[in-house]
Amino acid sequence: MRVHFGPGYRLYFVRRGRVVVVMLNAGDKSTQKRDIRRALKLAAQLETTYDQTKAPLKLVAFDAARYLDDDEAIAEYMTAVLEANDPDLLLLALGDVARAKGMAQVAKDAASPGKPIQSLAPGAKPRFETVMKVARALGVKFTVQPA
Repeated sequence: MRVHFGPGYRLYFVRRGRVVVVMLNAGDKSTQKRDIRRALKLAAQLETTYDQTKAPLKLVAFDAARYLDDDEAIAEYMTAVLEANDPDLLLLALGDVARAKGMAQVAKDAASPGKPIQSLAPGAKPRFETVMKVARALGVKFTVQPA
């Protein structure tokens, strides 16, 4: 399924009866082959689990941090978040990346244990300096392009 937002993200899903399981493994045309491989792998894991248990699917809350397993995935995620132009979403995304990389290490690398990470809650109004410290600690670099 193609989402007409940003560069045209693609979502992959499987259907089990009346339940649609969306594998939030979306990318754009440039990552389509890799994304399809990931989606097929996730679908196979889902089928294996279902076939072994024959129990109803147990759904868990989505946590983006579980899928931010390499720098490319983090860069794609942060780019999509920045395109949304939502400050609270940016704070949530920085928190997701921090959890993916290890919260304690990020706080230590940000040179202010605990404080910068706590200010990433939605609705918080962190200082620009704090956001940049956390971004640097995460290995994230913000760039500017002509609109």
